[in-house]
Parts: sequence; C-alpha cells; structure tokens
Amino acid sequence: MNRRSKKQIVTGLLFLACIIAGWLLLSAPSVQYKNLKKISQVDSLLKTTLARYHISWQQVSTRSVQVDSTFSRAIHTINVPAHFPQTEFHLALKHTLSPYDISVPAHVNFPAKNLDIQIYFDNTIIGTIKLIKQQDSLQTSTK
Repeated sequence: MNRRSKKQIVTGLLFLACIIAGWLLLSAPSVQYKNLKKISQVDSLLKTTLARYHISWQQVSTRSVQVDSTFSRAIHTINVPAHFPQTEFHLALKHTLSPYDISVPAHVNFPAKNLDIQIYFDNTIIGTIKLIKQQDSLQTSTK
C-alpha cells in the first residue's frame, strides 16, 4: 500500500465518522424543559423526592435567609441516619429537578461527611439542602 492510498482510506474513514456523528446529533431527542411556575414548586418536588426515601416533610427543618428586599432563600436541614444513601438521594433529586432547568451541585463537609446541596435556578441559588448524618448508637458507644 502506498502513501496516497493510506491517505484516501483515512480520509474516507474520517468522512464516514463525520456522517455518523451528524446522524447521531440530528437523531438525538431535544431536551424539553418544563416551566417552573413558582419557586415554591421546588419544595413540592423536594417533598416528592424525600418521600421516595421515607423522609416526611415534618423531619425537615426549614429556615429562610433574606438575600435582598425581594428575595429570600430557603435552607432545609434534614437529619438522616448514618447509613442514608446521600449520593443516591442527590442523584434522584437531580433527575427530578433537571427537567425544570434546575441544577443541584453539592459538596461534602468533612470530617462529618454531611452533604450540602445547592439548588440553582436562573443563575441564582434559590435554596440549600443540608443532609446531616446522625451518629449510630453503636459508633458513639465505642468511642
């Protein structure tokens, strides 16, 4: 095989890859965002996600932080058992809120391993969820 035929094969493969990539791009379903009518709708979606993890809304401590004269941000604190699947809950919450164009970045606070989840909508933090792990009675008795 000479150099020219190798170039033709590579060019043909690249062309084929571009055709396939274009087809995949055009055939992929477009993302349909749902309209968020009120910020309070997020609380309803949060309640639904919490219910899937057997956490009632009565277990949630909520306080409001005034951001400016027209906007306040809710901070939800939830005491969860030490074995609570925080990452799984975070993923479920992301799947629940992402159709509304709401993102939920999170970070873990060490050494307690508590998870703080920020709720972003329209480039604004509209709320925070703090998952506070409770110590197991076995862990506290052995320390």
